[in-house]
Order: sequence, then C-alpha cells, then structure tokens
Amino acid sequence: MFLFLRKDWLNICTVSTPTWLTAVLVFSFVNPRPVVGQRLEPIGSHLVVGISGIDGYGLQLGAISARTLYATELVLLSDLQPLLSGSDARSRAVLMPGVSVRLLGFERLIGGAPYRGYDLDVGFRAGPGLSFSQNETQADKDRRFELVVEPFVRMTAARSRKWIWYSEAGISRPNVRVGLWIRY
Repeated sequence: MFLFLRKDWLNICTVSTPTWLTAVLVFSFVNPRPVVGQRLEPIGSHLVVGISGIDGYGLQLGAISARTLYATELVLLSDLQPLLSGSDARSRAVLMPGVSVRLLGFERLIGGAPYRGYDLDVGFRAGPGLSFSQNETQADKDRRFELVVEPFVRMTAARSRKWIWYSEAGISRPNVRVGLWIRY
C-alpha cells in the first residue's frame, strides 16, 4: 500500500538506457581472473639448467620444487674449468640436495601482495662430491670424495609460466651461475 501512495520510488529506481548500457560495457571489459603477475608465480616442479663462465666454467643440472615460502631441490653442479683449461687443478662434480627460503613469498602469503615478477631465495645445499684431475697421484685418488656445503643466494625472474630465468651465487666453484627453470 505504501508503494502505491508514493510514486517517487519509481523515478528513483529506474535507470536510463545509456547509463545501463555504459555499466554493461564497463563490466564486460573487467577481467575476473587474477592479474598477470599473480599467475606467473613460479610454483611447482621445474628442471634446472644453468651455466657459469664468470668464476670458472661449469654446468648446473637438477630439479626444483618451488612453493610460495620455500623450495626444495636436487642439483648436480660441476666445475669444468680445469678440464677446459688443461691445468692440473681438480675438476669436481657434486650432487647436492638443498632447501631455500623464498623471502618475497612471505609478502605474498601474509600481505596478499601480487607476485612482482621476481623472487629472492636464500638457501643451503650439502652433498657428496667427486673430484678428479688429469694427472692423479695415489694421494689425489685417496682424496677423491669430499663433502661440499654451500649456502647460496638466488634471484628468479618469471617472464612466462614455462620459462623462469635465475641467477645465483654460492661458495662452491663456480660461484656465479645463470640459467633457466623449465616447468614440467
């Protein structure tokens, strides 16, 4: 009964056609998916392929499982400098499991911030190594196996969901490495 007594409510509730059409057009261009940065966060399983040419020549191969706050990995790191230069120094191949803390992951988890396109990891690896040289003596053969411990810092930059660039620095030779994470 109240609605029929006051007819002003009808004028308030009606929206003109141009306003209605404008609202439909505006909301049709709004993307309901997350922003691009949030979709690029490199989480999941990746193959690691890297090289070094700054502080010696080397190769890094492995697998990494990255999450928002941490990453676990298994890396084969080789120092090829003595083999390529022909010196009597010892070449080395090390198989190291490791773990790293993703520092900007706390910002994303606690603060709800979007992925910035890069991340910074601080981690630790340790594992057995096999070193060898071209002219080994019996003493060199006796010292062939070693335990390698490596703290490291890594920066990753995601430009697509499948390819993530990384650069890292550690204390094991070669100290500086760059390469790709390839999602599988």
